[in-house]
Amino acid sequence: MTTDLHLNGEVATAAASGNAATERFATDKS
Repeated sequence: MTTDLHLNGEVATAAASGNAATERFATDKS
């Protein structure tokens, strides 16, 4: 259970970072 929570936390962090990078890229493009 602890491993699952840790894994989910890392995935959430990666998703948040990916979203920020995508938004910055979209802003630079337009």
